[in-house]
Amino acid sequence: MADLESEQSKLPTNQLQEENSMEAPPTQYSKINKFFTGFVASFLYFAAFIFLITGAMWGYDAFIDVLIIGIFSGAAILVCVIPVIGGIAFMTLPNEDYAKMHKNLWKNIFKFCLLSFAVMSISELLHYVGWLDSRFQLNWGH
Repeated sequence: MADLESEQSKLPTNQLQEENSMEAPPTQYSKINKFFTGFVASFLYFAAFIFLITGAMWGYDAFIDVLIIGIFSGAAILVCVIPVIGGIAFMTLPNEDYAKMHKNLWKNIFKFCLLSFAVMSISELLHYVGWLDSRFQLNWGH
């Protein structure tokens, strides 16, 4: 016992503090924090997915088209329901799983949004060159 105490007294205080900090309990996340993280992440993933699909066909027209379609077809309800489901799913995660998920979440969302923008840009370039001729036209005459 005395040997252990004498060895610990020889260690620098920084090393002792690091050893003690490793034994700290895991961080507790509030359910509200988890819910809003899941809500925002699900909304951004869903929006990027919609822009990826419509942007591949229509280029930059997808920004306006998705808004018009969402407003006039009642699809705006879907835009609200999916993030709520994502928020509830995140809220039910244990703290360990939430910490693992949260670690790379924003980096993955950024990569997916960048992919959507790249696909839309390529589609717009193909429209400009003339290889792709599909433009969204909202025809109010019907």
